[in-house]
Amino acid sequence: MTVLAKLVLIFGDRGGLGAALAELFLKCGDEVIGASRREDLAAPYQRYVVDAEDEMAVSAFSALLRDQGRIPDIVVNCAGQSAKTLLLMASTDEVRQLLIGNALSAFLVTREFAKAMLSRDSGVLVNFSSIHAHAAIAGAGVYAASKAAVEALVRAFDVELARSQLKPSCLALSYVEAFGMAASINEASRQEVYGTVPAGRTVGVQEVFDAIEQIDTQPPRRGDPVYHIGL
Repeated sequence: MTVLAKLVLIFGDRGGLGAALAELFLKCGDEVIGASRREDLAAPYQRYVVDAEDEMAVSAFSALLRDQGRIPDIVVNCAGQSAKTLLLMASTDEVRQLLIGNALSAFLVTREFAKAMLSRDSGVLVNFSSIHAHAAIAGAGVYAASKAAVEALVRAFDVELARSQLKPSCLALSYVEAFGMAASINEASRQEVYGTVPAGRTVGVQEVFDAIEQIDTQPPRRGDPVYHIGL
C-alpha cells in the first residue's frame, strides 16, 4: 500500500518543538512549509515570514497557499509564548501579550486554514495546550489561562465544524524532553508539577509526532478534540 506524502505547515518552526517536528515529517517523506516571525534560518524546505498574531498576515498567507493550490493537509501551530509571573504582580501588558501570543494566534491560524480546508472537506489543525492549564502552579497563572483558552477554542471549533471532516485538535502536553520549559526547570520543580496531575511525566518529541499522525489517520474525534500527553 502506497502512503501519499502530506503537505504539512508548521507555524513556529524556527526552533524547539516546531523544528523537531519538521525534521520528523521530512524523514517520513512529507513536504513541509515553515512559518515564523523572522526569516533568519536556513532550512531544507520553504519558509515564510508570517506573524501568527497578525490577522491580516495569517489571512493573506492562507490565501497565498490556496491560490498556489497548496492547501496543507496538516497545520501544526507551535507559535506561542511563555512567561512566569505572579498574578498579584502581573501587568496588564504581560497578561495581554500571553493571551494574544497563545489564544489569539491559535484562533487566527485555525480559523483561516479551516476556511481553506473546507473547500476539500479534509485536514488536520493542531494547536498545543500545556500541563499548566491543568495544574495550579504559582507564577504560571496567566500562561495557564492562555492555554486553557486554546483548549476551549479548539472544542468550539470542533462543534462548529462537526458536519465536516476537518479535525481541529489540541495536544495538551506535559514538559517535552529537551525543549521549552523542560530545559529550564529543575527536576525537583518538574516532579512537583507532575504530582498535581493524574499521570505526570516527561514526553518525547516522537510521542508528540505519533499523536499527530494518529489524529491524521483516524476519523474525527468529535466531542473530545483535546488529547492529553503526559498528564
